[in-house]
Amino acid sequence: MTISKTNDGQRYLIECHVFDGVSEDNIYNMYANTLEEAKECFASEVNSDVIPEIIDRLSDKLKLYVWGGFAPDYSDGLAFAIAKDEVEAREIIVKDIDWNPSDWGELSIHPLNKSFGKAVGGGGR
Repeated sequence: MTISKTNDGQRYLIECHVFDGVSEDNIYNMYANTLEEAKECFASEVNSDVIPEIIDRLSDKLKLYVWGGFAPDYSDGLAFAIAKDEVEAREIIVKDIDWNPSDWGELSIHPLNKSFGKAVGGGGR
């Protein structure tokens, strides 16, 4: 979401955009007469039903990819990426760690609009 002055300088425009990895989709526009009103509108919308809508729209395009048992050494590792497909997820991870492991472990794929949790404890074997 962004707040900006309108071209005539008389009002404020509140815009909500979501980036789907390809193009930017405008969700909605709202106008306010004062900066305070714009901030209140912004704050109320952030805590409203707009956020689940944005997540639902993103979940059609992006998913959470999680590898448990990733690149085991003394203990299993964990890798994750939010991407449009498994190929992109692996590319993101390889770019982040600057090497391509031989053992990726077990992959699980999760939509962005559902709760999910995973934990990895530290320590050696």
